[in-house]
Amino acid sequence: TLSSSSSCASLTLDTLPPANDFVFVDHNLAPILKKLDQLGFDVATDESDRFVPTHETEKLLSRYRKSQEAQDNSCSSNDNCSTWPLQPWHGVHGDDVLIWTGEVKHDGLGSGWPVCKCRGLVQTSPKALLEYLMDSSKVREYNKMSLGREDLYYIQSGVDKKAANSSYGIPGDCKIVKATNKPRLLPITIEMISLMHCKEIENIPGSFLMVYRSCFEDSTANGDVTPV
Repeated sequence: TLSSSSSCASLTLDTLPPANDFVFVDHNLAPILKKLDQLGFDVATDESDRFVPTHETEKLLSRYRKSQEAQDNSCSSNDNCSTWPLQPWHGVHGDDVLIWTGEVKHDGLGSGWPVCKCRGLVQTSPKALLEYLMDSSKVREYNKMSLGREDLYYIQSGVDKKAANSSYGIPGDCKIVKATNKPRLLPITIEMISLMHCKEIENIPGSFLMVYRSCFEDSTANGDVTPV
């Protein structure tokens, strides 16, 4: 599952209605999601020196390079990525977690903020993991800062849906959510209204991509405004 954020375009909603009410989604939805998906994919698969490994990750990568397990750009047979089409690729071994920091390198709100990229193995199928992450009722199981996430509006459901069968011309699952978090070191509660989209990656069968992007107009927005 790949995720990131983008400031490449805006999605206009008249209001955020109850789940079963009508909502207007304009013709920009398909190109917005296409750009958002591409940016998320590019960031998650970028193995260049644009992203700098943490000290612990550098030690792990060095160990991989020296190990007989490491084959073909850190991919080993037990990593099940000998046929992974993205090369070079720093595969993960066992319970290790690889972490890099870098920048998005594009214009737009928040583009100057650092990006943290993590990679690890989860012992389940890609689709099962995706469905778990998309399920708002499960968020507090893995996010200890979360006070909950609510599905405000489903634009389209079904990760297996093809663009040709979509009323909006988009593949996969797409919804607007409201998440509330209480960071331990901050005296405030943070509320975000975001667009979530997931789909199968066409040229990598059995692989999926998920992106999560704030819908607030700018950094001054709050839960009382109409998101854009």
